[in-house]
Amino acid sequence: MGSHYGAPLVKGSFCGGRVRCPWHGACFNVKNGDIEDFPGLDSIPTFEVVIVHDQIHVRANRSKLENPKRIKSTIARAPTDKTIVLIIGGGPAAAVCAETLRQEGFQGQIVVATKESYLPYDRPKLSKVLSVTPEQIALRDKAFYDCNNIDFKFNMEAIGVDTANKNVQFKDGSTITYSKLVLATGTYARTFTTIPGHDLENIKTLRTVDDAQFIATQAAGKDVVIMGTSFIGVEVTAALVDKAKSVTIFDVCEVPFQLALGKEVGTAVKKLLDDKGVKSHFQTTVSEFVGCEGKLTKVVLKDGTVLSADLCVLGVGVLPATNFLKSSGVNISDRGFVRGSVRILEVNGTKSSWQEREILPAHGRRVRDPPWSL
Repeated sequence: MGSHYGAPLVKGSFCGGRVRCPWHGACFNVKNGDIEDFPGLDSIPTFEVVIVHDQIHVRANRSKLENPKRIKSTIARAPTDKTIVLIIGGGPAAAVCAETLRQEGFQGQIVVATKESYLPYDRPKLSKVLSVTPEQIALRDKAFYDCNNIDFKFNMEAIGVDTANKNVQFKDGSTITYSKLVLATGTYARTFTTIPGHDLENIKTLRTVDDAQFIATQAAGKDVVIMGTSFIGVEVTAALVDKAKSVTIFDVCEVPFQLALGKEVGTAVKKLLDDKGVKSHFQTTVSEFVGCEGKLTKVVLKDGTVLSADLCVLGVGVLPATNFLKSSGVNISDRGFVRGSVRILEVNGTKSSWQEREILPAHGRRVRDPPWSL
């Protein structure tokens, strides 16, 4: 089984000594079980194989069969090493970067500064199980980070980077100095600040555990409207369809997932949603949010349709969380993406091979490629 969500690797693909997970593409070296491509953090165990008289014999430890996950060994922090790697961001990329540094022999200080209130967690699960707790979806527990001397600083929102003096300024007025800086801030959910009524209560995006819990609480037994029918919109719809009084979706596209998976798949998904009682409106968008005493009551669409709404969830894409870099000298595109390619983070003479792949040249143009692979 794969170490990410337990997919049967026998149904994956094998090439060049590597097996790739059939579900989300995690890649493992079949000789040592090491994870070589993401998502996921853990490697998998390997077993001794012997061929005797044309029969294959596998010698396995029972405990390894029961637990498909293996954590790579790490090196201890050396107090004499004064190098400071500061990682901005608290998602999977930040977690992988910090963990990989210890695996590759870095013995200096690792500081992870995140605006989140929790340790890194498996964010994609939020739209599937909205009432989940941060502990239930944590990528690693506190004991792991404590054991590896990875220092987390929570509720720390970066507002500026001084590359000349090598420090980062934070919203609370504090400053952290670094030797090496890793940017792993990811994205933030898109909103519509020009739409009348956008600031009413119960208009929500889904980005954090707190957002998910709010949506789960507010949706119970209520009329829910969901704007956007790609992954976030459809998955939230699926999570709420048997909990809310009603769920209505709308989008500028003709069918769900049209841009991501195509019209044929989208048509099939729409039928599934229809069968579950989900109401849908396509090829339209929001004109106005209407409320009473500061709380949302209706969503008005541009085609004139008026939807009753106790809660509206916006699932309309994301933007890069790079506003704090605008005066830092870091090369940023007009859309907020950091321009760059694969880089090597070299600390203490050891190349730790982290990747900045958000913008890469492809077919003569630049494309976005957000990975776990820092």
